[in-house]
Amino acid sequence: MKKIFCLLGLIALCACERPQYDLQLACGDGAKGQLLIDAQIYESHADLTVKRLSKELRGNALNHADTWLADHLWLYNKVPQIDDSIKLELPVNENNDYEIPNKVELDITRNNLTGGVEFILWHAADNNLRMGDGTAIPDGKYMVGAECKVVISPINVIPENIPDAKVKEIKNCMNYIGNQISWASTLDERRIRVYDEKTGREMYIYQDQINEIFGGIDPTHLLLQNLYMFPQDAVHACDVAQRLREYISAHIDTEYIRDDK
Repeated sequence: MKKIFCLLGLIALCACERPQYDLQLACGDGAKGQLLIDAQIYESHADLTVKRLSKELRGNALNHADTWLADHLWLYNKVPQIDDSIKLELPVNENNDYEIPNKVELDITRNNLTGGVEFILWHAADNNLRMGDGTAIPDGKYMVGAECKVVISPINVIPENIPDAKVKEIKNCMNYIGNQISWASTLDERRIRVYDEKTGREMYIYQDQINEIFGGIDPTHLLLQNLYMFPQDAVHACDVAQRLREYISAHIDTEYIRDDK
């Protein structure tokens, strides 16, 4: 009988420790980048594993306010590069949401029309944020909320012929290339509009230079979202990114776009 009571107690304990939600969330937007979150959410706390999926670079270099803000949000600064990850424990707060105070908060709400559960990730300011008019924002002030969507039936999509140790490096190189490729072709010529990371100035690169820099690879094959479609080209992404950086650095002072009107 004693063994039966012990077994029942163990079953009850296991049931109490089950998370209310055990799911994967994609949080963020294109302007600041996407985060992938593996979440186990209990009554008392939420265990999150946060990984960065993407990073907007062009807007930051050109000083676009919505992308520049990402450099001043606590969680984004914890995962600065693609495939960086961090484990967090968020205790439940007085509003029954989950929060590391003045850092990050996960709100769980119900849609008034559907009754369905929705998740919003709130980001706190970090790293001496100042607005465009010079107003200082104190670290810890909540700035933006990112809608999170539940990821259904995820699969392992790492290309088989790329070593695991290289995948992170390749993803970051492809992200740089994708941020650089802004097609600006005319009826007479094929060209891309690229930017200089240091100054935010832009210039054009034309078909002959595209062929040389990309080594004959179709530039669209080196977009991050195409990693798993063209793994045979993806392995060359870092070489292409290096040539692209070198070309821009060597020519930006003389070829930057002075008047776009």
